[in-house]
Amino acid sequence: MIYLSIYHFIIGMVERKFAYKLTFPVILLLLVAMSPIASGQLEEEVQKQEWLTYEDPVLGIKIAYPSFFQVTEEQNEAIFRDPIVHPSTQRFVDIFILFLEPEIDTSEKFMRKEMNEIRKTGYEDIEVNETAPGFAGSNNSAYRVEYLEHDANEVIGDQGRYVIYFLVNEGIGYEISFYTIDKDYNRDRPIFEKMVDSFRLIS
Repeated sequence: MIYLSIYHFIIGMVERKFAYKLTFPVILLLLVAMSPIASGQLEEEVQKQEWLTYEDPVLGIKIAYPSFFQVTEEQNEAIFRDPIVHPSTQRFVDIFILFLEPEIDTSEKFMRKEMNEIRKTGYEDIEVNETAPGFAGSNNSAYRVEYLEHDANEVIGDQGRYVIYFLVNEGIGYEISFYTIDKDYNRDRPIFEKMVDSFRLIS
């Protein structure tokens, strides 16, 4: 109700031609107050949701995911997809397992190998960071890569954003990919972060 009241207040000022009395900082504060992100509601909603645990002894992984996500299992892969949103803007988390060549023995080498393939499709605004050791319960660190698709989605005219974690443990490569439309990234990021925090390797 408070958001609706603020909205009506602004519209009323415009209709009465008093909008010039609202300085830019005042309008900015009103807009921030109306934003769910400003009040931390995104994180609260994530905590309120029902979460399930996916465990695959064959792939050797365990991860928590929102109960409304659909899980698809393929060879060496588990995909967690939000079925509610339009297919062209669908958000998903994909866990892919690879048996690596002996020379690809670190998370950094695995990340560079995979990113060389991704580079062929085009991307921009890339950011690479190394996590602390102990990622997913292993003794190793992972590499986190975030980037934008080079070309905008043809349906909605916005670019997709990817966040990928690369981990190597005992000769196996683990690739955790998160995808959403760039404009929805701040909305969807808390869900992905909780999933990554819960990700564990199991024997």
